Amino acid sequence: MGKGLSWKRIRDSLFFFGYFFKNPYGLSTPMESSPKITRLTGEELRQHQPSRVIELGAGVGTVTGEILDSLPSDGQLLCIEKETPLFERLQQRINDPRAQLLQGEGQNLRELIKGTPFEKPDAVVSTVPLTIPGSDELCRVISEEVRPDTLYVQLTINNTPMKPYFDILRTYRIRWNLPPEKLHVAQLKTKD
Repeated sequence: MGKGLSWKRIRDSLFFFGYFFKNPYGLSTPMESSPKITRLTGEELRQHQPSRVIELGAGVGTVTGEILDSLPSDGQLLCIEKETPLFERLQQRINDPRAQLLQGEGQNLRELIKGTPFEKPDAVVSTVPLTIPGSDELCRVISEEVRPDTLYVQLTINNTPMKPYFDILRTYRIRWNLPPEKLHVAQLKTKD
């Protein structure tokens, strides 16, 4: 996956920007994730070395490319995107045999992964905004579908819905993103 600025990337960014104004409720930001967010996500995954990753809120595939770059050659990625126009763009953009693309919602994660190799994944990467209704439910569902050593990387300004279920290991502040965001790296809460 190319890292530089290309016409395809510019078109995807403009598409994403335009879609935000049609459906701001479905997206947390008018801009795709910044290069710093994608780089940090990839670094975290490379440290953890997962072979099966679930991406929630794959959008047009901005972070997806970095996830694929961090996976081993026999790794697997399940990309889940709710919004139809973004999912269609994702299908056009991602052409890697390690990636499976599904249209669906994170709250339905259990049903989406049942009977697949993605039950109890090694990592979950989510750019689903935790500022919308249902965020608590999403975090609960994720917590029920991961192992204690599963890496959970969540892009959001607000980590409050994560706190009952996950221990935050690290937080990166991303000031040069629109809007400024935080990348939270977490694992299941340890039982006392």
